[in-house]
Amino acid sequence: RSVGTRIAAGYGLGLVALLLIALSAYRGTNTLIDSSERTLQSRKVLHQLNHLLYQLHFAETASRGYLIAGDTYYVKEYQANRRESHETLDRLIRLTSGDPTLPRRLEAFVATLTAVFTSLERTHDVRDAQGLDVAAELFAGRDGMEAMNAASSAIHEMVATEQDRLIGREATSQGAARRTQIVIGLSSIAALVLLGSMTVVLTRSISGPLRQMSDGTRRIAAGDLTVDVPLVGRKDEIGALAQSFAAMV
Repeated sequence: RSVGTRIAAGYGLGLVALLLIALSAYRGTNTLIDSSERTLQSRKVLHQLNHLLYQLHFAETASRGYLIAGDTYYVKEYQANRRESHETLDRLIRLTSGDPTLPRRLEAFVATLTAVFTSLERTHDVRDAQGLDVAAELFAGRDGMEAMNAASSAIHEMVATEQDRLIGREATSQGAARRTQIVIGLSSIAALVLLGSMTVVLTRSISGPLRQMSDGTRRIAAGDLTVDVPLVGRKDEIGALAQSFAAMV
């Protein structure tokens, strides 16, 4: 084989090695990005679910404040939390649109949320019409507590489900990161070994013979015509050069 073919083969193997490393890194990185996006999705869902639960409790607290103080400030706070609760629920439904189960549970939760606010607003009306004592009894009664308990339980169940999913997705993300690290590391080591082997082969087949030719031509240039020109039998460019020098001698 010619010197040019050997050099081209060495560069070709090096490029193939780099291509394999790039493909491995690309696939591993895509898997890692996908796992990270799923993990981030679960964290966003959990944040919105907890936010919805806080808003419900804040609305309940504002209702208590109105029952006790009769100040319309608490009514405004209650209305703000009611509006934000519906907005949060809408965001959750949009955020989980690709989920197989959670959107249906959230859509079913709309009726639960409506029941909570209906129950709270009923106490406001009773407070305005019949006074604090009657409204407090209604608020603390079974009907007043069932709606809020049902809403809290439903949210806690969805939070628990999403937390389990988050744990699984985090484990998947960590596994993908480890696999990507291992693949890139092994591919890099294999590429270094391959390139090192090619360097040794090229050095022995090209650089070494060229040094021999250089030594022989130096002796010929000094007037020593008895020297045997090495590498005459090679079938490549170096052999052709050696034959030319032998003929010149």
